[in-house]
Amino acid sequence: GLFLSIYVTRKVFFEHPDGFFKQIYDLIPLNLQTMLYGQDVLIYMVFVPILLLVFSALIRLFH
Repeated sequence: GLFLSIYVTRKVFFEHPDGFFKQIYDLIPLNLQTMLYGQDVLIYMVFVPILLLVFSALIRLFH
């Protein structure tokens, strides 16, 4: 779950040239994108735990 959370965070916020991750990034309001620009550590500190909780809940749900 942790590695998946880190992977998704990296793809959405840092490596999103096109496709699915670009669509997710485009859903983030522009002012939030601007605020988070250059805040790599903050992005990982906030979004990895959130995604980890989501993925853990999904794993428990389907286990």
